[in-house]
Amino acid sequence: MNISPAVSTWSLRSWSTPILKRKKKSLTQKLDIIPKKKVSTDSSVGSIDKVDSEGRSLLFYAATFGTVEVADQLLKSGCDPNVQDVNGDTALHEAVLNGHLKLIRLLLKKAVNMDINVKNGQGETPLMIAVHQDQIDVVKHLHKAGANIHDTDHRGRSALLIASEQGSEKCCQYLMKHGVDIQMRDNLGHSVLFYALHSRTLSVQLIKQIIKSGYDVSLDADWVISENHSENSLGKLDPKLCQTILDKIGVPHFERDCYCRRPSIGNVILTRISTLLVAPN
Repeated sequence: MNISPAVSTWSLRSWSTPILKRKKKSLTQKLDIIPKKKVSTDSSVGSIDKVDSEGRSLLFYAATFGTVEVADQLLKSGCDPNVQDVNGDTALHEAVLNGHLKLIRLLLKKAVNMDINVKNGQGETPLMIAVHQDQIDVVKHLHKAGANIHDTDHRGRSALLIASEQGSEKCCQYLMKHGVDIQMRDNLGHSVLFYALHSRTLSVQLIKQIIKSGYDVSLDADWVISENHSENSLGKLDPKLCQTILDKIGVPHFERDCYCRRPSIGNVILTRISTLLVAPN
């Protein structure tokens, strides 16, 4: 279908090949002429919201490559910032994933009616992707723009649980400071402490922050019972913190030495909790 000269001489036929396989400069070269008027968002060839086989629009690719000027022109032309690809990701998801802060700022400022809390196919919001990437500046911008810090993905994980799993100290601290539910658990009953202790990068400082924020350690009795040995040994990394947790659980001082030598915090308190649970009334 040819586009009427009254609208534009620009066509999307040349975009049949995924842009991700091309050099970044290709996006700007192909978009040097962008309609100045708002174009209908139907499926016609000339629609500014036309998508490729992956469901990705021009704005999505501008977010991929971080081309702020192109994205700005597209937004001025009236493109839809809420178009989702086959994975449910929007341009904002993509910009956050690639760490393009300038483009994120542009979307937050100029994208009309953009859903900042939109979820992709995994139930992830842009904020969740930001904490997963440990992008504290992006987290702050999204939160100030209205991102919901209490949303959960399809696994029941909030941004806080995701951040603790990644060992993202600054993101966790920011979320806790702004009132996130620190007692929240995912669909399997896993807590923020569970994720922090099972993180590939176990952070003693993060665990301290969690406890200081008022987390109820005693609520972890269930998963502690079935805890296996772990390479992460909190007792070895920080004996004092280990003692603090044992205090909150209620382990007597005369039992501390053997517990703190166990290789994981789960086994550190396993015996004591098991005794409490099976003790006769």
